[in-house]
Amino acid sequence: MNSADSKIKILIIGEEHIRKKVSRHYLSLEENGPFDTYFFVDDRSGITRNNDDLRYLRIKFARRAPTGIFGLIMYWITLLSFFFRIRPHLIEVYSAIHSLALLPFAWFACLKGVPITMVCRGEIHPTQYYQRGLLYRICFQRLLKLSRLIIVKETYMDPILDKLAPKVPRIRWHNSIPLTAVHSFDRDEDVVLFLNRFEKTRNLELIVHSAQIVKQKFNSVQFLLVGATTHLSEKSGIYKAQVRYEAALLSLIQSMKLDKTVRVLPFTDMPSNFYDLAKIYLLPADHVFCNYSLLEAMERGVPPIVCDELDPAARLIVQHEKNGLIARRDAQDLAQAVCRLLGDEEFRKDLGKEARKTVEEDFNLHRSINVLSTAYKELIYAGRKKVCQF
Repeated sequence: MNSADSKIKILIIGEEHIRKKVSRHYLSLEENGPFDTYFFVDDRSGITRNNDDLRYLRIKFARRAPTGIFGLIMYWITLLSFFFRIRPHLIEVYSAIHSLALLPFAWFACLKGVPITMVCRGEIHPTQYYQRGLLYRICFQRLLKLSRLIIVKETYMDPILDKLAPKVPRIRWHNSIPLTAVHSFDRDEDVVLFLNRFEKTRNLELIVHSAQIVKQKFNSVQFLLVGATTHLSEKSGIYKAQVRYEAALLSLIQSMKLDKTVRVLPFTDMPSNFYDLAKIYLLPADHVFCNYSLLEAMERGVPPIVCDELDPAARLIVQHEKNGLIARRDAQDLAQAVCRLLGDEEFRKDLGKEARKTVEEDFNLHRSINVLSTAYKELIYAGRKKVCQF
């Protein structure tokens, strides 16, 4: 890096759109070190373009989605043009990217001496990774091996990374969130909240069945399921699987005559109003650690109910009867846990206060960002060169 250049420029690639939760940690990175961050996104859904709260970000939109030969060529031209304009010192690639689209650019960046870091999220879970095509997996492994550092987001990733890229250094950097002012732990209405991306592994049908049971004891209870993407499916084909799951979920709600008890609401990038409304946050997912929305709810004093049968790491966040409840992946058990909190307001508020304290102490972005900042500074200033593995 030129000594006259006081900023480390990071080019971030790999998300279809920029999520506010992602932009927050880059803003914190800039505030805590000599960094400037730049985003290159497809934004086929239009979420980023239409979000005024993201105007402060340095964003370049791809001219075409990376599909088909013409789309790939236009994607590469736009990306290369952006690369030469900003001349980044570091490229950060999210595992959500289509590896075939990015691999040629990664080779080019490597030849130019620009280090690549790979941010591995849920896409690298074995149940998802091995369902991908062979060409995708070959290209993805090449990307991993071209990387100078791998950022591991989840606890289950080490075995598969040991197999795919055993020699690439990695650090564990789980989700963390910025703290807001302390809010009231009181709630006026019996609202149970699920706010997350709608996926089969999140087991929303269990929530619907539990709602039927809870309603028998708390007739005014409202279950809000926030995260539907049906309204985005016409803009981007990446939501097709979710839309099918949502349709089945809506059909279940109607068949059980729970339309007035269980409401399905669209994805939102402004979730705070829902957290301030909810008494309970419900996440009966297969994978709990380290869910961002779960942390957000806890930070706002909403006690969570989660399941840990398929993810023992859930207990790294939720401690049973201290800052939340852990229930079995069973509608009856989930319902009992919900009823317990709805029926004991003091206990619910005590759990909410401890949930907030957990985030303050263990998942505070302003503390954890130093780990990432230090790793990137060492990577840049060390100036070590890595021979590309073609």
